[in-house]
Amino acid sequence: MKFKLKKPTLPKVTFVNSVNKAKSISWKLSSFTLVRILVLILVLFGINILSQRFFYRIDLTENKSYSLDKETKSLLGKLDDKVKLDVYMSSNMPSEFLPIRQNIVDLLNEYDRFGKGKITLDIKDPNKDSFKTDAAAAGLYEKPFLSRTADKTEVAQGYFGIALTYKETKDAIVFINENTIEYDLTSKINKLVNTDLPTVGFLTGHSEKSLDTDITQIGGYLKTQYKVVSVDFSAGQPLDASTVKALVIVDPQTEFSDRDLFELDQYLMQGGKVLVLGESYTNNLTSYTLTKNVTTKLNTFLQRYGLEETANVLMDESFTPVNGMITYPYWVLAQTDNINHQIPVLADLTAATFFWTSSVREFELGSNQKFTKLIQTTNYAWDLSDDTVNIYPQNFTVSKDRKQYTIAGMVDGSFTSFYQGKDIPALKTPSEDKRPKDFPRYDQSDKAKIILVGDSDFITDSFYTGNEQNPVLFINLIDWLSGNDALLGLRSKSIVTRPITPQSSAAKLAIRAVVTALVPLSVIAIGFGYNLYRRKKVSSIK
Repeated sequence: MKFKLKKPTLPKVTFVNSVNKAKSISWKLSSFTLVRILVLILVLFGINILSQRFFYRIDLTENKSYSLDKETKSLLGKLDDKVKLDVYMSSNMPSEFLPIRQNIVDLLNEYDRFGKGKITLDIKDPNKDSFKTDAAAAGLYEKPFLSRTADKTEVAQGYFGIALTYKETKDAIVFINENTIEYDLTSKINKLVNTDLPTVGFLTGHSEKSLDTDITQIGGYLKTQYKVVSVDFSAGQPLDASTVKALVIVDPQTEFSDRDLFELDQYLMQGGKVLVLGESYTNNLTSYTLTKNVTTKLNTFLQRYGLEETANVLMDESFTPVNGMITYPYWVLAQTDNINHQIPVLADLTAATFFWTSSVREFELGSNQKFTKLIQTTNYAWDLSDDTVNIYPQNFTVSKDRKQYTIAGMVDGSFTSFYQGKDIPALKTPSEDKRPKDFPRYDQSDKAKIILVGDSDFITDSFYTGNEQNPVLFINLIDWLSGNDALLGLRSKSIVTRPITPQSSAAKLAIRAVVTALVPLSVIAIGFGYNLYRRKKVSSIK
């Protein structure tokens, strides 16, 4: 039997209509896409306009390094006239400086924003012919930019500073430091607008360390916030505590006369505040020796008011290495756990380094006096008290008798003058006595305060860079004593030190045991796990 297959009939397709529908859909999609693009452009444009008027930036850094501090905002909000900031940044800066430049520009824009019209920001064009001339006229000068790459080191000269103008007064930041730019700039603005700066005195006449020769760097910072004067008691001139808010005594080397001690006593009895940076030893770095200092009578004076500097030199398991690598326990590193954060000026301090420091302690406190430990060593410190101490880096022995010592302490409360009921000590040449006849004597005070630190090297030009927080500590202490705490929190904002915390012998042994056992135990665990995995795999195949 034969079958005849019928040819299938294909459905009739109208291609014209399908093409027209496709074009229609494509056009609608294109129109919709175009509308969306236009809306997106309008939204972005609106956001851009709003962001210029309502700028906000989220700063996730620990210390809010890219946001203005409340002290800066408060100062900017109180400006009564315009402060002009002329920024000079040369175009030949190495490439690694470009991100720093942008960060600084962003921060300066914050000043402009919070200044609310009282900050005039002008970033100068480095390509203009008058750029260098204008920068020099503003008190700036070229500084070297150091650029290091894998195969070469280059040095370029350029400008990287800010000139400030307020009314008729001018000042400048010669070279911008990214880490301290906010403090530097806010300090300059504060000095320009507040001409009535508090006065701080530095005692002279006993071969003390000097702001002009030994403490020039930190002294420069101090002079942006204070009127700094020299105080000399040699002619019997009294010191007015209402004028000089704080008196600083830095490592005196020669003996105080009885008249010197009387005038110092009278300053305290007026409610004066005294910061003493002592030294029980003099270092000779050529021979690597410390020699015990002769008495200057200052320690005897301090004992009358509840403080004493011990004639010793401290060493600690917590130390700052020499050149970043050599073990040197004589450079005691005080860490955050041993800093009294209940004291406002120490609240943000995380570390400080003291060089060949002595310990301090309370001494026969009066019933209405209080001794406060400000900074201490760890519990693993020890001391030496020989007349001469060898301080060669490899020449030290760790003592078995270790304990905690106080490096900085304070006494405040009620004080009674040592000279109450006594005659004023005469000068060697009475005819030269400049003490006014009508200047009153003071026998009691409940407002005086004395801070004693067992080291003075930590603020000197030779050693202050041993810890970036040393200048912060010193100036904060002066702020506290003088009552000038406007920039207190700002100073330590971008400075964070994270030293390694010393451990006890038992803790070290435990850590060593864990680390030693960790590798073989890990290998055993991995092998055991792999063996279980293979067994399961074989079982699944069966």
